[in-house]
Amino acid sequence: MYYNTQRKFYFLYRFHYDFYLRLFPNARLIFTDTDSLYYYVENDNAEKILYENRSQLDFSDYPEGHPYKNNANRMVLGKFKCETRGEQIVEIVCLKPKMYSYLFKKDKETNQLIEKRKIKGVSRAAAKLLRHQMYLDQLTDAKENYLTNRRIGNRLNIMYSIEVCKTRKNNFCQYVTLLYMVSKKLHINR
Repeated sequence: MYYNTQRKFYFLYRFHYDFYLRLFPNARLIFTDTDSLYYYVENDNAEKILYENRSQLDFSDYPEGHPYKNNANRMVLGKFKCETRGEQIVEIVCLKPKMYSYLFKKDKETNQLIEKRKIKGVSRAAAKLLRHQMYLDQLTDAKENYLTNRRIGNRLNIMYSIEVCKTRKNNFCQYVTLLYMVSKKLHINR
């Protein structure tokens, strides 16, 4: 396990310093997740530049008909992908590790916004109740929040239900790292 973790960080660092910063010297690393690097790049041609240097990237998840759709690096270990499949991120809120939310444009004609949220330590059912606006509210006006996790348990063939109320000490807390509202391009690589 230790070897795999070290190897993963080697690929992340190599990608960041040897590839991305070489292409975009003014790029800012907004935050990282376990296997992701989130960048802010002020360049209208960023996607084109990345496509021209696609040796380290996987464009296979892009929708059919997208000009940069390419299956050459599909499922190749160590290649990075755009988590939003080439769509522009409009707003991102990062509260703490494993707790972030962002909005991106799904349809350029209707400007429909799609939310992607991540929160660790909360059941999927409780996490579905969270919205991007709640992350933003927590950032601008930190207050104590409560989330209720419910699940069914089994011990010695006896079924029971468990309800755990989590407060800000455990989860949706006020430890604020960063907020970026983006009007240009924000590229997310994984």
